[in-house]
Amino acid sequence: MLAVDLRSDDVVTVVFTSKPNGLAEQPACNQGPPRAGYFVGTPGGVLTLPSWVDFNSLQDLDVDDMTKLQRTGRMSLQQQSLPTPLLCAVLRCLLQYDDLTGRQARLIGDVVAALRCP
Repeated sequence: MLAVDLRSDDVVTVVFTSKPNGLAEQPACNQGPPRAGYFVGTPGGVLTLPSWVDFNSLQDLDVDDMTKLQRTGRMSLQQQSLPTPLLCAVLRCLLQYDDLTGRQARLIGDVVAALRCP
């Protein structure tokens, strides 16, 4: 989860992956083609392999959909906190993504402001 809409409890989610499938390591912030994402490296925790945030997986979920995905095993809420400077870099990069909706941009921008990202 990258952002939560406090009015509706909807969340903006994204997939972390260790399979590049067209995602680049350099530059870390890559808007594609072939795929847009951010290379986070190997930050530790549950991310023990070189990993990317895949912007093509970005989606909004309401609480009910998120619960269904968890129950069926299609979504895991393993907690992974990126270091704040790295999370800020990911969010700043994501704000440049062409397929970001206005609502997603507002919610992610709110997180950037709350974190006081440079």
